[in-house]
Amino acid sequence: KLPLEIEVNCVRARADIDQATNREDVGIPHLLRARELLERAGAVRGLQYNSVLNDLGIRYFGTGRLREALDINQQAIEVLDRNGRGGTMGRHTLSINRASILYWLGEVQHANAEAAEALRRLEELRREEPVAPASALIYALTLNRLERTSEAMALLETTAQQARELGNGYIAELADYYFTRSLMLAGRFDEAAPRFEALRQEWANRTAVRNRFADLTATMADLALRRGNVPQARELIAESLQAFGWPTDKKPLGLNSALVVAARIHLATGEHALAREYATAALRMAESTARDSRQSADVGEALLAWAAAHGSTSSRAEVQAAFRRAVESLTNALGADHRLTREAQTAMRKEI
Repeated sequence: KLPLEIEVNCVRARADIDQATNREDVGIPHLLRARELLERAGAVRGLQYNSVLNDLGIRYFGTGRLREALDINQQAIEVLDRNGRGGTMGRHTLSINRASILYWLGEVQHANAEAAEALRRLEELRREEPVAPASALIYALTLNRLERTSEAMALLETTAQQARELGNGYIAELADYYFTRSLMLAGRFDEAAPRFEALRQEWANRTAVRNRFADLTATMADLALRRGNVPQARELIAESLQAFGWPTDKKPLGLNSALVVAARIHLATGEHALAREYATAALRMAESTARDSRQSADVGEALLAWAAAHGSTSSRAEVQAAFRRAVESLTNALGADHRLTREAQTAMRKEI
């Protein structure tokens, strides 16, 4: 029989082969087997066990299994804390990953608090060194969603500069993108539009950033709708959904938001059947992803789109119920003063 360490490494290698050969399960069954081997032997204090948990979390996140990713993240945090490694960079990485998972689960205020605490710990750990750009990026993402755009822009400018100084073009480009989203959310449409177009030209022919390109195109569709250019919005959202692989691929991060934008655009064009189709798909996806629909901004936004799209075809009671649920979800996830929460409250009062 092989020594445990070698057997686990062999199982992990099989997982890597599955991922490299585009197996849909990306090697998750092998990693679960590796974890089982280590736990059965009581070998849960070393780096190998941590590595298996980390690999599992990455695979779950990458395949859209966010609740499982969060569970694995919590297990890994508990292992490091239990082993006296709560003040390490590895522990910080787990905290910032947790913030990212919470964000994509729609729990934006929870994600914001987690990211802020992770950055505070990192500042203590690094002392005079600048905050790691990837960590700052996650925090800025939550600030944008909460419409704290001035804070987000200041942080993102610094993040982009630091990333470029470190030679990390991936993080620098994302910081540029989220900075431009800040401009859009702040109503600075004329400044945002050319910056989005420049990024679009940069990402258009890079297959490695397909989902980023799809998300960017959906954001540009949202901007076109905000500027009143509905035909352009319709064209862009169709391109975005095609880039996401919709309706075949229903797992990419950001697809849910694109479907909400699609529902709003088709409602504006008077294509009510399409608006209902996209809003229903967005709501179904958001609810299947969320840990608790009452805590998810994604569920709240999808409910708002669903109620608007179904206003003329569903019963008044159903529409009222959707608006009530939207208010609850958006209040919990984004806060009572957020623009979307107020929009849902206003719509609910009109229906009563």
